[in-house]
Amino acid sequence: MATATFSVGYNLIKPRLPDPERWSLKSDAWPLLTGFGASAAMVLLGNLGVVRLFVLGFQRNAAPNGVIEGANLFEKVWWTVKGFVLTLAGLPLPYSPGDWYWFASRIFAYPHDEFYEFPSFSFLYSDLHAHVIAYMLTILVIAWVVSLLVSKARWRSKTDSALGFFLGALVIGSLKPTNTWDFYTYLVFGIAGLFYALARYSRVERIFPGLPDWGKRLALAGSATVLLAGLALLFFQPFTHWFGQAYSSINKWTGLRTPLTAYLIQWGFLLFFIVSWMAWETRQWLAETPVSALRKLRPYRDLILAGLVILLLVLVVQQVWVMLPTQTPPWKGVTILWLALPLALWAAVLMLFRPGISDVKRLVLFMSGTGLLLTMFVELFTIEGDVGRMNTIYKFGVQSWVLLGISAAASFGWLLVELRKWLPGWRLFWQIVSTLLVIGASLFLLVAGVNKVRDRWILEAPHTLDSMDYMQYATYAEYGRTFSTAEDYRAIVWMQENVLGSPVIVEAAPAGIQYTWFSRYSIYTGLPTVVGWQWHEQQQRVYFQPQVIQRGVDVDNFYATTDINAAVDFLRKHDVRYIIVGQLERAKYAPGAPGGPVDEGGPDGLLKFEQFDGIYWNEVYRDGETVIYEVPAGGEVAP
Repeated sequence: MATATFSVGYNLIKPRLPDPERWSLKSDAWPLLTGFGASAAMVLLGNLGVVRLFVLGFQRNAAPNGVIEGANLFEKVWWTVKGFVLTLAGLPLPYSPGDWYWFASRIFAYPHDEFYEFPSFSFLYSDLHAHVIAYMLTILVIAWVVSLLVSKARWRSKTDSALGFFLGALVIGSLKPTNTWDFYTYLVFGIAGLFYALARYSRVERIFPGLPDWGKRLALAGSATVLLAGLALLFFQPFTHWFGQAYSSINKWTGLRTPLTAYLIQWGFLLFFIVSWMAWETRQWLAETPVSALRKLRPYRDLILAGLVILLLVLVVQQVWVMLPTQTPPWKGVTILWLALPLALWAAVLMLFRPGISDVKRLVLFMSGTGLLLTMFVELFTIEGDVGRMNTIYKFGVQSWVLLGISAAASFGWLLVELRKWLPGWRLFWQIVSTLLVIGASLFLLVAGVNKVRDRWILEAPHTLDSMDYMQYATYAEYGRTFSTAEDYRAIVWMQENVLGSPVIVEAAPAGIQYTWFSRYSIYTGLPTVVGWQWHEQQQRVYFQPQVIQRGVDVDNFYATTDINAAVDFLRKHDVRYIIVGQLERAKYAPGAPGGPVDEGGPDGLLKFEQFDGIYWNEVYRDGETVIYEVPAGGEVAP
């Protein structure tokens, strides 16, 4: 991902390079710095959440009984200073190791359920959610659009044109099965980039005879964008056909809004560089515009004033709307639209009307405006079926981070060579603020990273990149039993080394329980299981249907039943190849297990696995209480 982001950052700046035969630090090193800056903003740096944790920790160390809720601004400032001194004197901050990385992304005050994520958190937490895989694809889409603009949509040959077009549609389309939330945003992004490049730069002498050149360009650009969208959908039509989408419509959001402080903690670091660059571009624009040119705006004076009045009315109306008693509970403070909407409009004005601006700068302005619009969207709307707006703000938030992160890095690169033109006072101020912000964002990597390493389930486990190694030292308690996970570790390693292809396995079903030891073999081998964690499966497949719940019941019945015909029917129905009977299965399905599905005194359905071994399945692995049975292939369970 760092390499891909570096490529995007470098190519955003590449058209501004001077003579390639000449090299100087001032003129040539900054594109490279921009590329690395994009990598840092996207991969290494975090938000200002760790800075917030330090401030809150200082306040709690100084406040009476550690209670800071309800205090006024002056009290909080005094507690921050006093707590800082107390902390330097040796008083520990009131956090556990896990708080430093977890609460850096959970910056909303209770009772908010929302949270933000960013790449550094996602990679540090190592939870392979769909958006983590999609990060690389979204950056590739941006790189594809950058290549269109840099090359002016002129490929060297028809073959290159076909391959380039095919690649764009393939990458955009691949977002649908990878992380569907990203597909729609980046489809529009790709269409906009392709339409602009073709409408402005395409050679149309030999096509669409009878149309004027501008008509030919519009016809070509329109046809190409329709084809791009069609191919992106067509390539992954089998997925779309079978996909049970849980979130399918949009509702207005009437709950709590994002406090401006939380918004700045998440986005302030990135927006500082974007706004600084936009301000410099605006200043240069005004400096290059003679006073006589401003007279041309006189006929549009009323229109401009009307636009400003409309903008102000929109902000006032939405502020009044969110404070109505019908908004339960209403957010009484200033909403983030007062900040984000003017910034988005400012980016649009520069993109559309700034004379002489390069295409890559227009792209960065478009990305900045799009990222800001996404942050505003979640303040007004939520996707139906969401838990409040938790997934809406989380999924669109990671999209905004990609767009604003790369835009901030490009802005930083462009500002580097312009700083020498600034007045000394402004230059010093900008350097101090930018340095403090970079240090604040870097704290996540340092503080959260160190504490993530310290936040360990099994302290005795060695520090290693092997994410399974802890199982050799861990114990797990469930259904009245405590057992070592080392047996599962050895069995999982055996399956990784000996099972070929992607056969279906069956193991103890979650039955509504999440984030536990259930589905362990499927998780660590990647093999498909009959049912995974129920809530996750429902969200991603059939949210309003009972199929996932029923599968959990079927798995329970399979292990608990003494009816061999029912067990065989289950294996045939789900095409099961491997049966796991480990310590967790023996704990859950033992008669009378606390919370288990088999009542005390009921029949022990686990006995059937030994009884019918060699008849309906064959034992292929045994270690202590852990046994793996293989069901013969070929469609027939019995020999």
